[in-house]
Amino acid sequence: MKWLQWSQYDLAKGLGGVETHARCLSRELTRLGVENKISNDLSDLMDPSWDVVHTHGSSILPFWKFKKGIDTRHTVLTHTLHGTTLGRMAACGEWTWPGGYLAAGREAMAVRNSDVVLAVHENLWLFELASKLKKRPKICSNGWDSGEAEEPLPAKVLNSLPQEGSVWVFIGRGADPVKGADILSHTFPHLPDVQWLIVPGEGFHPSDRVVTTGMLTPGQIRTLLSHHVTGLVIPSRYEGLPLVLLEALSTGLPVVATPVGGMKHLPQGLMGLVMTDAVNEPSIADAIRGANRFISAERQARALKNQAILPAWKQVAQAAVDAVEEFSRLRTF
Repeated sequence: MKWLQWSQYDLAKGLGGVETHARCLSRELTRLGVENKISNDLSDLMDPSWDVVHTHGSSILPFWKFKKGIDTRHTVLTHTLHGTTLGRMAACGEWTWPGGYLAAGREAMAVRNSDVVLAVHENLWLFELASKLKKRPKICSNGWDSGEAEEPLPAKVLNSLPQEGSVWVFIGRGADPVKGADILSHTFPHLPDVQWLIVPGEGFHPSDRVVTTGMLTPGQIRTLLSHHVTGLVIPSRYEGLPLVLLEALSTGLPVVATPVGGMKHLPQGLMGLVMTDAVNEPSIADAIRGANRFISAERQARALKNQAILPAWKQVAQAAVDAVEEFSRLRTF
């Protein structure tokens, strides 16, 4: 089997969740014996030998450029939903955002043109649409084992880290309403004994309780989660299934998260995960106080249990392969 993951932008180098998903999927496809490639080169789409052409998110295939080069009787067109733009717009009240409607239209077109539609969780309206359109829908999830090696923190960050007390970290763009940075800022007065690390720090003002780190690499974030913080807080208004949540839980780190998106569909039995009652400051503050019961508990035991419960990237890749093979067996012309 030959598998191409294609996008208009470079999936191989980006640091976002979609790019990480694509790279981890590629790694595991290789381990499963599937010849595969990540590309944003139009010439790769002209190769008729691909068994699978796979897109993600709001990325769509330029059919007007390569419709003569692809044999849809042979190639399985596959698309992964990591969330939906309309879902984000509804959660954040962004109904006047023109670019959102364009992205949502591309997502719907990608589903309409695909044979197989994968999704990181089931509660996505486009995933339901895929079922109604008689596509081959399948939950693929995200994995916890990205393989990122720990990297040393910059000296400036290392020297500014709080040395004692409760230290919670937020990772996200402060100017992006979907991540709930404004909600978190209003939570600070409710927790006067907590110190905060903000990665990268945009939208926050450093103070005696707030340390902004600047941009960190995935390996440096792994080091931060593994060794330097009490817990991770995710106060989002909307999410797909955040990779940082899965990776934090896999290290045994306590996580407080709002009940949105894929976080509502996590497996039962995870240790150290505290879901808030609502997406607001008092609920987040209460959840962080409640998560204190995990701080003195055995972290390694939590890590091992969570790793056994959470899907690994091998399972994500196998789900994708299974969906493609099921479609290929049942397709008719």
